[in-house]
Amino acid sequence: MKLRKVTAGLVLTAFALAPGFLAAQPAAAQDQTTKNKDAKHKGQTMTLDQLPQPVQQTLNQEAQGAAVGTIKQETRRGKTFYVAEITDQSGKKRHVRVNEDGSLMNRRSARRQDNSPSASPNTSPSTK
Repeated sequence: MKLRKVTAGLVLTAFALAPGFLAAQPAAAQDQTTKNKDAKHKGQTMTLDQLPQPVQQTLNQEAQGAAVGTIKQETRRGKTFYVAEITDQSGKKRHVRVNEDGSLMNRRSARRQDNSPSASPNTSPSTK
C-alpha cells in the first residue's frame, strides 16, 4: 500500500511539473530559429569588384561619385540581392538594394542611432 502512495505521489509531481518543461521547450526552439534567421539575414560581406557586372553598374550609377561602403550579399526566399551603404559628401548615409540582375529594388536613408531633432521625418520614429 505504501509503495502505491509513493508511486501516485511521483506521478502527480510529474504532472504538476510537466507544463513548465513543455513551455520551456518551444521557447528554446524559438530562440534557435531566431538565431538561424538572424544569421541568414546578415549576409556575406563583399567588395564592389566581387559583384556581378550589372550590380556594379547599378551601384555606381546610384552612388554618383559618393563612397560605396559595406556591401552585403543576402538571400531570402531563394532570391539573391545585394545591400550597399552609400555615403555622400555631406556624410549622409543611405542603403540601396539591388537584385542579382542589376535592377534596383529600393533605396532608403540609413536609420539614425539617436532620436535627435535633426533626424529627418523618414528616419525618426513615428509620433502618431
